[in-house]
Amino acid sequence: MWVPPVWMLGSSDGSAEIAGVLGAGFVLALFIGTHDRPPEIIQRYKKAFQTGGSLENPEAIIAVAAICADSKEEAEYIASSHTYWKVQAFRHGARDAFFLQMKSWLKENSYRYLIRLIMTKP
Repeated sequence: MWVPPVWMLGSSDGSAEIAGVLGAGFVLALFIGTHDRPPEIIQRYKKAFQTGGSLENPEAIIAVAAICADSKEEAEYIASSHTYWKVQAFRHGARDAFFLQMKSWLKENSYRYLIRLIMTKP
């Protein structure tokens, strides 16, 4: 019976080494935190990798957060609102008001994306 391999998400060399010792895949999360993540993190994972886990060879993935939109202006708008939310949430503990505004915007604008998706299907 096939069992899917185990992957570990982490954002530091410590979690990379743990994934290596466990013989698991490693996903370097560049979207978590603001600390520096040098390329050596992946090298440390590969050096620490031990067979006997769920993978025969070390495999690494880099995960990032991205904002996609139809135009640069729309992407900047979405990004700025996300940045505003983070500042409010982490400095002032205010999360609900912005979330309700974003939910309303998505409700008003999501039909455009749904129609585009339907219209572009072959």
